[in-house]
Parts: sequence; structure tokens; C-alpha cells
Amino acid sequence: MDKFHMSVENGVIGIDINAKPFHLAIAEINKDGNLISYKRIKLGHFAKRKKGRWKKEIKKSFRKIFI
Repeated sequence: MDKFHMSVENGVIGIDINAKPFHLAIAEINKDGNLISYKRIKLGHFAKRKKGRWKKEIKKSFRKIFI
């Protein structure tokens, strides 16, 4: 397995899970601390799913962000 290295040298990505309304908020910040972009992904439809299915759908949403 490759070693994991974390650095703010090139900027950061912030992810926040919010309850009302249920959504993910994602912000991309450059190395100088300035906002580059932001995105909001609605998750309200996941609340109606069974627990196991819900977790799979959340993982799928995170993959959309990072891939």
C-alpha cells in the first residue's frame, strides 16, 4: 500500500455534512486561502432508504467528488 501524505501545500478541500436540508457541502480552497469553487449535493432522498443501502449511496456520492 502506498504511503498517505497530507499537505496544504497546494490547497485543501473541505467537506461538511448538513442535516437540514440534508446535503454535502464541498469547498475547494487554494494555497493562499481563497475559495476556488464550491458545490452542494442534495442527500434528502437517502433518508428514505434502508440503512445498508443508504451507506452505499453516500459512498457513491463521495466517489463523484474525488474521481
